Amino acid sequence: METRYLPYCFENGPSATREEVLRSGANCQWFVHEVCRSIGIYLPPWVRSAEIFNCTDEIFVPVACVEDALPHDIFMYGRKAANPENIHLGVCTKRNGGDPPILHMSYMSNGLSLWPHASFFNTERYSSFYGIISQTRA
Repeated sequence: METRYLPYCFENGPSATREEVLRSGANCQWFVHEVCRSIGIYLPPWVRSAEIFNCTDEIFVPVACVEDALPHDIFMYGRKAANPENIHLGVCTKRNGGDPPILHMSYMSNGLSLWPHASFFNTERYSSFYGIISQTRA
């Protein structure tokens, strides 16, 4: 089995084909769509950061606090007072109290990265936490 590095590519969001992603990389929205698809939840391609942030069409439900996060829950980060269209998305990989590991397509590390939740606050780009959305409990 071949292991491939998947780089970050802003242009390749939910509408990108697998061929485009394998050739050029993907963004955080594409990654969230793929995680949802892997657990049987098919999001329409128009569902992006703003729709996830705003919980449109009752696809998602808010999670009250980090301690309640479960695998596959979507964490949202960004700059202070970020436009919802610019919210960065990551996926919780396991329950871990107040500092769960978050898998995300990172511009800062140019690809798929696993960071502890607390690490996001050490960066200007992801320093504000906008909450958690669950698609598995909806």
